[in-house]
Amino acid sequence: MWQTLIRSYDPAARCGAGATSTGLAALEITFAGEVPRALVELLRVLDGAVDGQGSALCWCAERIRDENVRMRTSPLYRESYMPFDALLFFAEEERGRRVGLAIIAGMIAQPNVYIWDPVNDSRTWVAASLGQYLLERAQRGVCSARAVEAATA
Repeated sequence: MWQTLIRSYDPAARCGAGATSTGLAALEITFAGEVPRALVELLRVLDGAVDGQGSALCWCAERIRDENVRMRTSPLYRESYMPFDALLFFAEEERGRRVGLAIIAGMIAQPNVYIWDPVNDSRTWVAASLGQYLLERAQRGVCSARAVEAATA
């Protein structure tokens, strides 16, 4: 399903092989909570995906872990931005905007997707789920909504 959706969005997209159980376990242990089922399924099928423009549709499990730890502990980020503890970033868009899932007190409580903009440190809700986010991102791209809807059914 996920590869079909991504390839519908961009036939030039490159998808990595599925994440290992060890990689997924490390991700869950690092954030002391359960990673959303949709993200786990996505990572199991393709451990990272990049569109034809070079933007990450989804990072690999290791990069998700590393980027989130770095953003939460780096003095540069800590001094320049509000804390990132409420988001688990999994992708990026143009102009350095990061895409993340909402988390509360170390637990991913809801599948809501937000975009963080480093220019103004805003966190904007963009979708109610990972699937909806990818669908809407696909609809901004070159494929038809019908092809994307069929891929997510």
